[in-house]
Amino acid sequence: MNINPLNKKSYTSDLIHNSLIYSYGFNLSSYSARLKLDLLLKYVKNNNAVLDAGCANGLFSFPLASFCKEVHGIDINQHFLEIASEKAKEKNANNLHFVFGDVENIPFRDKSFDCVFSYSCLVLVEDIYKAMKECLRVVKKNGFIILDITGKHNLSQVFWKRDYQRKGHLNFNPLSYKELETFCSLNNIKIIETHALGFLDQWKYLPFVSRFASKLSFIDKFLHSESFDLDYVVSNLPFFKPFANRWYIVCQKI
Repeated sequence: MNINPLNKKSYTSDLIHNSLIYSYGFNLSSYSARLKLDLLLKYVKNNNAVLDAGCANGLFSFPLASFCKEVHGIDINQHFLEIASEKAKEKNANNLHFVFGDVENIPFRDKSFDCVFSYSCLVLVEDIYKAMKECLRVVKKNGFIILDITGKHNLSQVFWKRDYQRKGHLNFNPLSYKELETFCSLNNIKIIETHALGFLDQWKYLPFVSRFASKLSFIDKFLHSESFDLDYVVSNLPFFKPFANRWYIVCQKI
């Protein structure tokens, strides 16, 4: 029997995300969540059409919709899309549109959007380079692409790769910072800004640390206080940046 590749992707995605369907939301105390939203609000203008590539339940689509012309969200998890669409109806958000779609084969024409963003998605696709090229294809010239990239040289990616594999999802695509820069250079993408996170969080992924997590929570509070995120500062130092857990990168199509 031949299996539709997109159906297979949906199945493996569901294995991971169905358990999060009703709990996936903002943690406003998280520096990364605030940073992701701040970057969108900084680069999206009120007359813009925006694509949320891998939208899940519309976590970032909804707050963004109040600041731009329209937001289209695509995802391969049908349950997330149903929740997002129902919420859009309840809020009478007529400029929000959620459709089933694969980030590696985005169902929109070339140059359809002023801004494309993809959070917590690219590391799980089958071909990360194809997905990034698709984001580039559908954004207009001089438009912005905001991406969430998982770093290759850290303990975090080792932990999460094993975790996803245990759940049946075999695709895991971290990149080195050099690989990211090379891709942008070869595809006429200008890097506007990059924000690294997670270098000081490596302690969480050391063997046996999870057994003592409750007793070590003070470390996390010290590294990520409300007033000053030490991890963010250290992660963006030139020497440590290539070893961060992830980067939020803002690019411009030239």
